[in-house]
Amino acid sequence: MGLEGQVMQVVEVLDVGVRLSVPQLVVEVVQIHLMLFVVGVWVVEYITVVLVVMEPLRVVREEEED
Repeated sequence: MGLEGQVMQVVEVLDVGVRLSVPQLVVEVVQIHLMLFVVGVWVVEYITVVLVVMEPLRVVREEEED
């Protein structure tokens, strides 16, 4: 999807937002922020788990090579 497509999407979202009542728009924004927050937290958790699990394994492998 090119830049034009993205711009059109944003325009459509704004158009819909203007048509909806303001409280509804606020609810939508909050929902999006919550979704992004949950995804962000999940990504951080995943990275943390990977680091916590992989780091000791890497250290063990390096010790075995010596």
